[in-house]
Amino acid sequence: MAFEGRMSSRQRSRSKDGGIEPSSGSSAETAAPRRRLGARRRRHKGEQEPASSLTSALPPSSARPPRRAVSLPAAPALTQRADWRHALVWGLAGVMLVLAAWLGFRAWSAREPELHVQADAKSGTPLTATSNDPSPNRPRSAATLPLSLLSVEDMLARDKRSPRDLGTSPNATDTSDTSETAWPLVRLQSNPAVLVLEFPNLHEQGLALNRAAAFIEKKHSAGGQVLGDAEMQRLLARSGDSVATFYFGHDYSAEQLQRFFDRAQAQGLALNAQERRLQALLQAHGLLNASSPAAAGRSLALVSFTAIQDDDPATPSDEQVDALRRESTLRHELSHGEFFTDARYRRQCWAFWQHGLSEAERARFRQLLSSMDYDPSNEELMVNETQALLMHTPDPRAFNAGSLGLSSAQLEALRDRFQQQQQHQ
Repeated sequence: MAFEGRMSSRQRSRSKDGGIEPSSGSSAETAAPRRRLGARRRRHKGEQEPASSLTSALPPSSARPPRRAVSLPAAPALTQRADWRHALVWGLAGVMLVLAAWLGFRAWSAREPELHVQADAKSGTPLTATSNDPSPNRPRSAATLPLSLLSVEDMLARDKRSPRDLGTSPNATDTSDTSETAWPLVRLQSNPAVLVLEFPNLHEQGLALNRAAAFIEKKHSAGGQVLGDAEMQRLLARSGDSVATFYFGHDYSAEQLQRFFDRAQAQGLALNAQERRLQALLQAHGLLNASSPAAAGRSLALVSFTAIQDDDPATPSDEQVDALRRESTLRHELSHGEFFTDARYRRQCWAFWQHGLSEAERARFRQLLSSMDYDPSNEELMVNETQALLMHTPDPRAFNAGSLGLSSAQLEALRDRFQQQQQHQ
């Protein structure tokens, strides 16, 4: 899903989204001590030896009477069988104990952490989450340094940088390799299963992710084929957008991104420089698995937003990213990240969609999203985008009561209903 929205010819923003769950653990496995059991062989002394050997072993003495050998009875066969039976029982018990400990460790380490999401779009408080284990189970190259953990406030504090500080122009049109331009990638501190990628401008973000957005979400191309360059240009023209304004932010699960790159490869479609760079970056940090797509980090999610940039007066679309639009985009996309990675929050959103909204209210959201060219038949997309627009889009240029044809009081009533639904889950 990505962030886009359409208000007027010069005031528009777009949102997008896309739809599981992080987690990891570590433990020490305690193996039961092993006992080595076995039947003991008893020695029996006193068995009679030949007289010749006794005579040669003793000193000659006529006054010493010969010793009488006393034979001891042999160990009963019943005792030997009991010892072997005990050894077998204890051996089987030890094996079962070790097996149970191993299975317990596997089950414990594979569990998903419970993430408790608290969000209040009306008050403007940041999305927060707490986890029993902040380190998600994720594949990662041993040569890759761990990503830094930043809060929402940390990421928003970087919005004072200008495009010149980032070493790029605000409306770059060059499609060549951008390896010299910074692409900061971090993990959300409150939920490390969400990776946040900041692009220097909308144009570069669009080159890296617009085709993924079209493949995953757009109703004219979602789930089918990855669009070629000419087809992508026709889609942009049909929606009245440019590469920069197709989406203001992006969000996808690891599974969706893996599916996009796999499909492009199967079609023999050449990726552009930004797409190749993105693929390598995600592989290095565990969102994609080049050698085994099935092993990709399906519980992880990627969201993106951009630095502040000015509008280009020479274009009909509005490319401006001011502080409010940047914050709104980030909060919107992070809510999608929570939806992908937090099963509890995802259940709350589904419950609100199915039981908290009337059929007429669901139709309003579906109509709005369809007008943004989202696929209305993708029910999870509808649920995910609804929660993000309703609760986590503070910029009125992107979403407001008029977007749904409601009054401000009616919109606030919907938000109150969503929060009540959260409290009852």
